[in-house]
Amino acid sequence: MIYVTDDGAENWKQIKLLYDGLGEGFYLIDIVSLKKVNRKYTLILGQENESAKQAIFTSENLTKGWKLSEIRQGKIHTAG
Repeated sequence: MIYVTDDGAENWKQIKLLYDGLGEGFYLIDIVSLKKVNRKYTLILGQENESAKQAIFTSENLTKGWKLSEIRQGKIHTAG
C-alpha cells in the first residue's frame, strides 16, 4: 500500500494502483521516484535494483486516477 499527503502530513490517503498488465511474477518493492511535472504526477515502482523491472504509473491527481503507462526492463549484467 502507498499513502500520500498533500497537506504537510496532516492527513494521509491511500492511492489505488491497477496492476493489470504487469504479468505473473512481477513484484514491486521499491518506490523509485514520485514527481510532479506540469500538473502530471509520475510514480515509478521497481524491484530491488535498477537492473530489474520497473512499472511507471501516471495521474493528474495525486490521490486518484493512477494508470499503468509503461513497464521498463533494465539491463541485466552477468559476470564472466
